[in-house]
Amino acid sequence: MQDFLKNNLNLLFEEEKHFLTQKQVLLAKIAEAKSNQGSEDTDLILYNFFSELKYIIGQAEKIHMMQLELEHYQSSQCDLIGKHISCGNLVKLVTDSDERIYLITKKMQYVNPSIGIISEASPLAELILQKNYGDYVTTRFSDKEQHYQLMPVK
Repeated sequence: MQDFLKNNLNLLFEEEKHFLTQKQVLLAKIAEAKSNQGSEDTDLILYNFFSELKYIIGQAEKIHMMQLELEHYQSSQCDLIGKHISCGNLVKLVTDSDERIYLITKKMQYVNPSIGIISEASPLAELILQKNYGDYVTTRFSDKEQHYQLMPVK
């Protein structure tokens, strides 16, 4: 689990830096647009820049909250076999030859399936959220069926 958390926290920090860099670029563009007040399109340009800036700040805030959740999860370890899986839980999907770790988030939180952060609205999370740790699930992707055991991450 330490590697999963460390890798994902590092990826989240990189994404947060990227969004903060974008924020600085947009702030510079906004300042430039304000100085060119004579242009007829200035209001539209400013509106578009502010909309994009709002999105970037929202994404950075979501990433920061996800970092806090991952750090909190890292500090709480207990025997979870038989306990219901819910949002905010880390789940390890285990087969004989493979294992994948996912963090299930609320619908409006940050998601990034490529690093194992999925929304409760995703088909995989909907399947997992009906189960307990230790249960088995069957998934079907591209007509390929796969059986997993749902295990806690320690």
